[in-house]
Amino acid sequence: TKSKYWSGLSLPLMSIGYEEKMTPMQILTFYNAIANDGVMIKPSFVKEIRHDGKVLFDAVPVVLNSRVCSKETAMKGRRMLEGVVKFGTATNLKTAPYQIAAKTGTAQIAQGNTGYKSGEKIVYQASLCGYFPASEPLYSCIVVVYEPSKSAYYANDVAGPVFREIADKVYSMSTSIHKELKEDTSAVAMLRPLITSGFTNDLKAIASKLDVKGVRNVGTSYSNVTMRNNGWSLHPMVIRSNEVPDVHGMALKDAIPLLESRSLVVKVSGRGIIRRQSIPAGRQCQKGMIIKIELS
Repeated sequence: TKSKYWSGLSLPLMSIGYEEKMTPMQILTFYNAIANDGVMIKPSFVKEIRHDGKVLFDAVPVVLNSRVCSKETAMKGRRMLEGVVKFGTATNLKTAPYQIAAKTGTAQIAQGNTGYKSGEKIVYQASLCGYFPASEPLYSCIVVVYEPSKSAYYANDVAGPVFREIADKVYSMSTSIHKELKEDTSAVAMLRPLITSGFTNDLKAIASKLDVKGVRNVGTSYSNVTMRNNGWSLHPMVIRSNEVPDVHGMALKDAIPLLESRSLVVKVSGRGIIRRQSIPAGRQCQKGMIIKIELS
């Protein structure tokens, strides 16, 4: 908007911070102030010092600036930082089970007298600064990666995964901030089988251990499992000696002996329960045929 007060003036405007010199700790302190409704707290590296169980030093928060901006302005900043994660340049953080507010930073590093480009070489710095949980901030964090690889140098791709790993670890250990379960799902979780196919005797033993009722003998070495209202239901697996068996939903310990008994060579990738097999069930077996098993 142009007014008489700006008429005739030529003011330099900076949309990016290449002319600013700030340490990561200074930037983090500012973001922490936005998360704290505009109150800037002095960073503290030591929370407490003890000797033989006795507290010798207990750090007290020191306010550097009681109001770097109004609460209204801080709230606008918080909404923008949340938008960066929801819709902007840090969308790889929005899949977290808690909300993150953050801002990415991808910058070129000056190379002395040659400027930002020395020959064909450009040196980048990727950073991401933010806090979580966004609705009620408890932790702030900054990640700075100097000179990442040429194939990936944007902050979302380089600093984002590091931030997420740190935040996930902190959040998982902070059980007091987790939301309470609104319903008791323990009974349902106990009855729901993770392995949907396998050795019959093992499935019956698991059902007995979990006190699942109504599991009857099916008369075959291997069985499929389905859910019923009051427990599990076992169904016999028909396995022919000259055909590739269906091992979907099995544990690897059950599938390998079954496949190798058909003279198949098993190649395995992943961990967990079998989700894919490279040769469809029912196909004719040939000695030495390679079957790839993918677990998830």
